[in-house]
Formats: sequence, structure tokens, C-alpha cells
Amino acid sequence: MLLLCTTLILALCVSACSPETDTAVPVVEGLSYTRLQSGARIVSGELFNPSDHPISGAQIQVSLFDGSNTRVGSVSIAVQNIPAQGRVSFRHPLDTDADVQAARVRSVIVL
Repeated sequence: MLLLCTTLILALCVSACSPETDTAVPVVEGLSYTRLQSGARIVSGELFNPSDHPISGAQIQVSLFDGSNTRVGSVSIAVQNIPAQGRVSFRHPLDTDADVQAARVRSVIVL
């Protein structure tokens, strides 16, 4: 009986005393690659924060591909002040001479 009570008290203390960790990861939605009439090339989309906590900053790693689906480069896009359960739009011009035809998210890093 004493062992059962000790185990219950320890289990309650561990669950009550453990810091709550939020495992929700930011997600890029609506990523698009656009070539404007001026020739400028833009990667844009929204970063969604599904967690209950704001994120002060995140870095989106985007891979760039040519018409043969060969990776020809990458770009890092910084996004700041993403509210809890909120979205922040981003728009990033590309500075490369490569024949970019598509872009895909490689990773999102919370800073």
C-alpha cells in the first residue's frame, strides 16, 4: 500500500512539476515561385504557427530547381513575430542567375 501511494505521489509531482513543452512546428503554406514581367523572381507564401506560443523568429530554407528538377540553389528567408495560432506572409526576391523554375521548402528552423 505504501509503495502504491508513493508511486501515485511521484507520478502526480512529475506531471505537475514538468515544464509544458509545445511540439507544434511552424508550417509554410501556399509557397509560390513567380517570375514577374520585369524579370524579377519572387518566392512567397505564409508561415503558420500552430502552437499556443508566439515565435519571435524563424528561418525558412527553400530549395530552387530548374526545369529538369535539378537543384540549382537555395535561399534562406527570415520571418519574424509569428503570433500564436497565427500566420505571417513573406515575399523574398531571388538573387541568382540560375534558370529557376520551381521552389520547395526544405526546412523551417525556429530561432
